[in-house]
Amino acid sequence: MNYIPFLKKIKVLALSVAMFASFAMAGEGNLNYYGQLGVHKTQSAQALGHGRLGIGFFLEGAGLNGTLVEDDHFYIENQPHTEFYSTSKFLGLNLYSFLSLGLSDYFDFSIGIPAYGELFQVDSAGGRTGIDVSAVGQGNLFLSLKFRAPFDNSFPLDFAIIPSFGFNTGRENANRLNDYGPWIRDPMFLYDPNINEPYRVGSGAGSSYTNANGYFKFGIATTFDFNRIGANIPLLFHLNYSNRRTLGTEGSNYPIVQSFSSALEWTPMQYVSLYSEYYTEWLPSDKNIDVDLNTVSVGGSFHLSKHVDLHLGAQIFVGDKGKYVDHLAVNFDNEGNKINYSARLIPDYVAFGGFTIKLFTMDPIVEEVEEEEEEYRNPDTDEDGVCDPWVSEAGRQREFKKTCSGIDLCPYEEGPTSNKGCPEKQAEVAPAPTILFTVSPDVVSKGQSVTLTWQVSNASSIEIEGLGKVEASGSRKVKPTANTTYTLSATGDGGTRESSVEVEIAAGPVPIILFSANPESVQTGHSVSLKWEVTNATEVNIDNGIGKVQLKGSKQVKPTSSIAYTLTATGEGGTKSETVEIEVTEPPPIEARVNLQGVTFGSGNATLTPNAKKVLDGVAEQLLANPKVKIEIQGHTDNQGKPAANQDLSQRRAKSVVGYLATKGVSTSRMKAVGYGQDVPIADNKTAEGRELNRRIEMVRVDD
Repeated sequence: MNYIPFLKKIKVLALSVAMFASFAMAGEGNLNYYGQLGVHKTQSAQALGHGRLGIGFFLEGAGLNGTLVEDDHFYIENQPHTEFYSTSKFLGLNLYSFLSLGLSDYFDFSIGIPAYGELFQVDSAGGRTGIDVSAVGQGNLFLSLKFRAPFDNSFPLDFAIIPSFGFNTGRENANRLNDYGPWIRDPMFLYDPNINEPYRVGSGAGSSYTNANGYFKFGIATTFDFNRIGANIPLLFHLNYSNRRTLGTEGSNYPIVQSFSSALEWTPMQYVSLYSEYYTEWLPSDKNIDVDLNTVSVGGSFHLSKHVDLHLGAQIFVGDKGKYVDHLAVNFDNEGNKINYSARLIPDYVAFGGFTIKLFTMDPIVEEVEEEEEEYRNPDTDEDGVCDPWVSEAGRQREFKKTCSGIDLCPYEEGPTSNKGCPEKQAEVAPAPTILFTVSPDVVSKGQSVTLTWQVSNASSIEIEGLGKVEASGSRKVKPTANTTYTLSATGDGGTRESSVEVEIAAGPVPIILFSANPESVQTGHSVSLKWEVTNATEVNIDNGIGKVQLKGSKQVKPTSSIAYTLTATGEGGTKSETVEIEVTEPPPIEARVNLQGVTFGSGNATLTPNAKKVLDGVAEQLLANPKVKIEIQGHTDNQGKPAANQDLSQRRAKSVVGYLATKGVSTSRMKAVGYGQDVPIADNKTAEGRELNRRIEMVRVDD
């Protein structure tokens, strides 16, 4: 088979995709054959991330040229090797489809089922007519789990354990070509001279991907992220090892397969990722099987959008072509004849490509609101190539790896990466002393003590007037007999500074006030509860029309604008005041018609979802803040189903909304529920998007 035209087409397609990708958005990580982060057959130790969903498929194909040995000859089993057959054309395809989900930042799982197809022609060299043989089928369903070590996202090395399982879903093909060849895909289908049979369970059973029984595969993966070490290189290095064994009563007849792979994943621009991979599998020597399974793969991923990737690449056999398997068998005709042949297990070249989608599992309406409210944050404020700390805290190093790396300890001052983003230290003038000097309490009765507390830096000599020299930090109790000012002086290389505190001696105990407002922010028309408790006072007053009050009490007020209430207490020890501020805001206006996005129900019923109730809580607050507004809740459906059933469902859903608003205090006399069924669409019911828009709840003002 001539691969030159085929490879040229791939090159043209890759260039076209790259040009398109320059107008696209960057993706976040590549999905591999198993539906997990990685490249080709190599797993990344990094995780998809919480709430990430992956969907995709990979298709690989090759010709038989370079795989068969002994001059591409086939011969009929149990007959003298006098009549040989050869292939004039061959095409083998494998399809890997999968679904993956990240359940947390440290656990992913994926599930998939492969399929295959083969078409080849056997031509006679001894007089028989050429025969076209084909086969299609599905392989064994596989389930892959990933447990990532809980390392910090700033640590450059990730480690993960990856167990996977195969379940017997492979099916034997009904055509003449059975599921074992001639393109052998799995080392578990090898010939053992001791039993004179291919490795398989049962007569004619099996699949092209695994044997007829299930299998268990245990793997470990490590990934080193060069971008996390401040090198500013968007490069990942992956290492994998796995051990796969067949389960079931005859599992011991199958060889234990071990594999090793390493890969480099490079993102030179935010729209393109390139990678190379070395992959090999080997079997124990006691099975008398001598094969070479070394391959090298190269490829790239084109990020067509933030969620959609296109993958293209090729696998090249780099092992010993002199090592192959003798006497592999394939069904040949309806008379039960089998053809024996010898072959290597891997073609010289395999082309592959894939298409993957990465999504969030969050509610799309909530996600849309969050995206609208989120403002752009600069990952590198001082533009020195070192990421601001919030990038690491948010786990978004991969997203901004082309812009910056590392963690900037001085995000507002430009500095080199070697100094963690901080400017190099320059010769500085000696800093002046800094002083923190307080007294508690600052008003006392005669004969009571107060506590002086201080903390000083950048000073060699510290003195408090009247107390003498003191240490750099400390506290001391003093008992002033009259109003007193205490002054602390600090002297150092940067000069001298002073700080003073005053103590007032009251005639008696100073009033103590506890004064609060709940809530401190309301909308017009709502009440606020003022609450107070005063000791050491003979008279208490509250301004703004309240006047004289008891030492302890509460009062409901309904301010019409933002206001501050001041409580003044007078006693033998003097007069003290406390103020509380109340913010009064206007209620948001209610529009003439509002589509209550987010108010959704269970499928085919009128039960409000938890998210719908959160939306309606906000609607109830608006209605309570606008007591004169009357509304009509209108229910609408798409055109799926019978019109009468849709009319009834829309009416029940509208009533369900009215009922919930009533439980939040909205008077039922202000509300009316009306169902319009499918009669008032706002979009085309022929599309899924249109039908989704038509399934809605609207609130219409009817008070005008």
